[in-house]
Amino acid sequence: MRCLVKLIGHFRVFDPTGRDVTPKSRKACCILSYLLLNDTGRETRAKLATLLWSDSDDERARASLRQSLKDLRAVEDACGPLLTIEKNSIALLPGAFDTDLRQLDQAIERGSGTALTALLPRSEFSLAADLVECDPLFDNWLWIRRSAWSESTVARLVALLEAPQLGADHKITVARAILQLDPYCERAVRVQMLTLNESAGAMSALAYFESYRRQLRQEYEVEPTDELIGFAEQLRPRPQATALPAVVAPAPSERSRAGLPTIAIGERVWPTRKSNNDHILAAFATELAATLSRFRDWTVFQTPPAYAPTPAHAATWARRQAKEGVEFVLLVGATEAGERATTFSAICMSCPTGDVIFEREFIVEPTNWRRVFNDVSSQLASRLCDEVSYARLHHIAGRALVEATAYDHWLEGQRLLTMWRPETEDAAIRCFERAIEIAPDFARAYASLAGVYNSRWIVLPGWKDATQERGRALDLAAQAVRLDHQDHRNQVTLGWSHLMLRRWDCAAFHFSLAHDLNPSNPGTLIAYALASSFMGDHDDAMRLAKRAFELQHQREAFFFGYLASIAFFAGDFAASIEAIRQAPDIFPDIQGWTAAALALNGDLDAAGRAAQTFLDEVRGRWCGETEPTDEALAEWFKDVFPLRRAEDRKLLSDGLDLALSARFRKSIAI
Repeated sequence: MRCLVKLIGHFRVFDPTGRDVTPKSRKACCILSYLLLNDTGRETRAKLATLLWSDSDDERARASLRQSLKDLRAVEDACGPLLTIEKNSIALLPGAFDTDLRQLDQAIERGSGTALTALLPRSEFSLAADLVECDPLFDNWLWIRRSAWSESTVARLVALLEAPQLGADHKITVARAILQLDPYCERAVRVQMLTLNESAGAMSALAYFESYRRQLRQEYEVEPTDELIGFAEQLRPRPQATALPAVVAPAPSERSRAGLPTIAIGERVWPTRKSNNDHILAAFATELAATLSRFRDWTVFQTPPAYAPTPAHAATWARRQAKEGVEFVLLVGATEAGERATTFSAICMSCPTGDVIFEREFIVEPTNWRRVFNDVSSQLASRLCDEVSYARLHHIAGRALVEATAYDHWLEGQRLLTMWRPETEDAAIRCFERAIEIAPDFARAYASLAGVYNSRWIVLPGWKDATQERGRALDLAAQAVRLDHQDHRNQVTLGWSHLMLRRWDCAAFHFSLAHDLNPSNPGTLIAYALASSFMGDHDDAMRLAKRAFELQHQREAFFFGYLASIAFFAGDFAASIEAIRQAPDIFPDIQGWTAAALALNGDLDAAGRAAQTFLDEVRGRWCGETEPTDEALAEWFKDVFPLRRAEDRKLLSDGLDLALSARFRKSIAI
């Protein structure tokens, strides 16, 4: 057996048993990567010393090289002979290494979609991505090597897209990889649009096109070619092409029929407080409006600057907006706070009453205004989402629900869904169906109804119709995306629908697209984090969860429930246990996670108690046709989650088995 070296993405070395034996020294990693990427697999000591220590004199460079070779010898201690180290040169021992580059070449030659999916990363698709800034000369060499490899790999992958044996999921993976290497490869964009059009409908293909187009604008300041734009226009449904209504995103009039709130954003001005921040404030207000629009929870527009030097003036201005049909106003200001700092302020008010809903201040010392605008806007959007929902729910409570708008029914259904109880889910279904009845084009109601059917498997343990309902969920989620492909929630729901059917790559695509559409929504971030965890991307899952918690003003209980699973699979059992303590009753299965995490964390007594609680709670909700024995409940828990990796399934199974054994041993001792 040979050592495996991963050169795609972050550089890693694994011994024949799969153990990570990557050298701690980055220069040692650079030496090994150079030899592996060099055609001969051999290089002189002098050139290696120059390549990696170009700023040092010859003596120090050679001494540093000797130390790095000692670090590589430590790898040989784990793997066996790997290098031939001579007086004047270093070479790879023939047959000592395997690389993911060779495996990728073989997968491309065979046209193996399964192998390609395993090898092509979703991020960092470049050679030795973490071996940068080791030395200017090495960086230049690596850049040239990457460019040549990227060009040849793109050409081979593009040709592979036409292979008839490549399925839709695999084509999406290949196209995504191509576009990481070459964002201008419109052939890959076109193929991916075609694949999405066939598998998920025209709106998914168009959503991908708009995401790609936005990326080109933001990062490269160019537009797609006229040919690709024309191709996208061909995919757009036309009323005369079908007997069904045209499928388009809801127009403003349709949104009004749905009853979405309206929010006006105004720049708050003080006649006696003229400063150099006026242009900054205008840019911030524009960025805030763009961020709020991505939430699609409301209709947002900007107003001319508002003269509001006092709270009374602000309340008067807000009530004036109510006459224009505006429900909420968000006044923002920017003032100097010292030599370098700027204070951004925001006050949200109810227009009919002029009451203040919330106020926030942010003191920043920016080095990058765009990043500051994005961060502050994201936090305000999250807070506004909570407060507007609360205000509308309070309004609903004060009158009969039959008088409510489609949005009100949807909002009430969402509130019921967060309780994770069979009876509240039934009530939520009625709310969503009523919303659709009032506004048939209200896409979000279809997505939420799909969400109910996607969650039946956990709310109703052992539910016999789970497979049938997953199919219905997929149809509803696809309908939601057809109606409004730019709503990130719809993309999240379609992602969950694919995930429940174990269609991994389609699921990953829609979650990624949801994130692109709105990276500021904590709910989208935590859902993407859990899905990433289930799909085995644990580092990304933890990163997304951290960001979700940073943005969420009022953390709902299910956030902690999701975090419990995310931290568990990331190996942070203590964090998983702590998250469950914040919401110990959120899901019927939550104590199963507690038991497994406690057991793997070494607290077997507590794990045994949690295991018994888990069995009792799930047995009380059991909807299966089989007898809810301890063994049946344990097997349900082990198999019910859509886990992509066998090692993750084993980790969960081992943890629960250990907890159940601890419970059994304790009962024997008693």
